[in-house]
Amino acid sequence: MIKPDIVYILGTGSRWNNNELKYSLRSIEKHLTNYENIYLIGEKPAWTQNVIHLPHPDLSKISDVNQYMKLLRAAIDPTISANFLMAHDDHFLLSDFEANNFPNFHKEPLIECKRYDPYGKRVKNTEQYLKLKGYPTLNFDVHTPILFNKSAWLESVHKANWKEESYVIKSLYANQQEINYIRIDDCKIYRTKDIEGKSIISTYPNPSNEIKQFLKEKFPNKSRYEAN
Repeated sequence: MIKPDIVYILGTGSRWNNNELKYSLRSIEKHLTNYENIYLIGEKPAWTQNVIHLPHPDLSKISDVNQYMKLLRAAIDPTISANFLMAHDDHFLLSDFEANNFPNFHKEPLIECKRYDPYGKRVKNTEQYLKLKGYPTLNFDVHTPILFNKSAWLESVHKANWKEESYVIKSLYANQQEINYIRIDDCKIYRTKDIEGKSIISTYPNPSNEIKQFLKEKFPNKSRYEAN
């Protein structure tokens, strides 16, 4: 079986000097097996090495649109594996996983999202789009990596009307696939007391000091992706 590449989609404005990516890569090296290359699409911190960088600017004020454009770049790039694991810089693995069999995690249905901000509007757009097409409407945007198939991504995500609407990408993709999935609570945490029992965690844009200390102690050793 061909090993999948890992694709990080990176923006600008890290509030922790890109330490999120540093510890995410350390967690990948420690807890993930059977993957090939690491791609960074977007920004490239100066300290990184042994990664493949594909520059891509953020052209929209909407984060999901910028993510969509970077993932489109990945989906049409012939050098990236047909199946690739997409990750954000604030995803941290705490347990062992195998890249080709990475679980598909979800939480409650999209309709249960009670946010009324622009993100909530994108969730509603996604729920309505999937419902109209006759697909399930589970929420897969639980702040974990996800395995994408390039052809399926182009067929399911790229064909949505991104010119008029925007969506939450992982839910838009996963609900249109015949896949196995696992119910979990959202992995985004703020305090260390919320880590217990989690195999993956994600942080807020400006992690609390106790979370920063946890990551430093959990992943003290440099990965092969750090030049200094």
